[in-house]
Amino acid sequence: MKRALFIGRFQPLHKGHKHAIEKADNSYDLVIGIGSANQGRTEHNPLHAQERERIISNCFPQCMLRQIPDFDDDDTWLDYLQNNIEFDLVISGNDWVTGLCAQRNIPTEAPAFLEPDEYSGTRIRKRIRNDKTWRSHVPPCSKDILDTFNFEQIIDQV
Repeated sequence: MKRALFIGRFQPLHKGHKHAIEKADNSYDLVIGIGSANQGRTEHNPLHAQERERIISNCFPQCMLRQIPDFDDDDTWLDYLQNNIEFDLVISGNDWVTGLCAQRNIPTEAPAFLEPDEYSGTRIRKRIRNDKTWRSHVPPCSKDILDTFNFEQIIDQV
C-alpha cells in the first residue's frame, strides 16, 4: 500500500479535516504531517504543535504523526520532508505545498474536504473572535481537548 503524507496546520482540527483524513486513511498508509510545527500562539497558528498532536492522536490513534517546521527557504522545507519522512505522495489543499512538490515531481492529491467553505480553521478562529458559535464545526474528539486548552481564551490572547 502506498504511503501518503497528509499535511495540514490543523488550527484547529475541524470536521473538514476529519472527513478528509478518514477518506485518505481508507486508501493509504497515512502519515499526518503537522505543518508550521515551530509556530504557536500567533494569530494564524494559535496552537502549539504538541497541542495539535494531542488532538490529532485523539481523533486518529492509528495514524503516524510527524511535525513539519517552517523554514525560511522552500528548498530547505522540501529537503526536510524528503529526508525525514517516508512517503510516496503528498495530500494537501495548500497551493504553495503542491507547487513546491511539483518542482520535484512529488505526486500530490487534493484532500476530500467536507464543505471547505463551511469548515476552515480561519473561519473557526474568526467566529471565536466575533463571539459566534463554533463548536459545531469541530468533531467531539477535537472539541473536548480544545476545551481543556481553553481554546477560546487562546484565540482572544493572540
